[in-house]
Amino acid sequence: MTQMQYAALLEHQQTGPYTPIRLTGSSNSTGTVEAFYDGSWRTFCSSNFGYKEAAVICRRLNFKVGEPVSYYGRGFLYNLQCTGTETDITECGNPNHWDNGYWYCNSGSDRKAGVQCSNDRVRLQNGINKYQGRVEFLYYGVWGTVCSQHFDKYDAQVICRLAHVPGNQTATIYEQSRYGSGSGSLIVEDLKCNGTEDDLDECDSFPWSEESAQPPCNIHDFDVGVSC
Repeated sequence: MTQMQYAALLEHQQTGPYTPIRLTGSSNSTGTVEAFYDGSWRTFCSSNFGYKEAAVICRRLNFKVGEPVSYYGRGFLYNLQCTGTETDITECGNPNHWDNGYWYCNSGSDRKAGVQCSNDRVRLQNGINKYQGRVEFLYYGVWGTVCSQHFDKYDAQVICRLAHVPGNQTATIYEQSRYGSGSGSLIVEDLKCNGTEDDLDECDSFPWSEESAQPPCNIHDFDVGVSC
């Protein structure tokens, strides 16, 4: 997402459609997804309901990120085809599902879609414990990595804090994919954190966009890892 696209998205959030969303479950951040449309609450099929659909749902509920889960039962709406940047679930790429009533899931084994929403966008992958690993972050339903070429102690301080590592110890930085290579087209070339941020979206590199990193950071051979 470019700076211009991000600005347009923020403007649209003030003027676009608003479909009520609720989660039925044990908390206000986790549960089966239901959307109120045309006078009734509608559930979603779990097939083809992924991180990008979860991102749209959780952002509507004022969370920064979301992960898809499934629950026992039959969903109705399926194959939403979200890009992750929509501000309302009705803007996802299959509008016929909203206009033509309920569409039952195709598979008899399909389940109802749910989400786990949070503000925890950072995870450390492939380490021997949860305090070390390849740095990954979730952004509009896409998992991204960070290039090691410009990654410094200030970036590491923010990452370790967001990974809920206790204390404020100095992190060890590992270059050249010590914890394996990530995947996908979202690689941040330089986070540009000053060490005091409460989230990555406060670092100077935000907003991020896919396929924007320049060589050698445009491939996953330089995905940074940390040991907090």
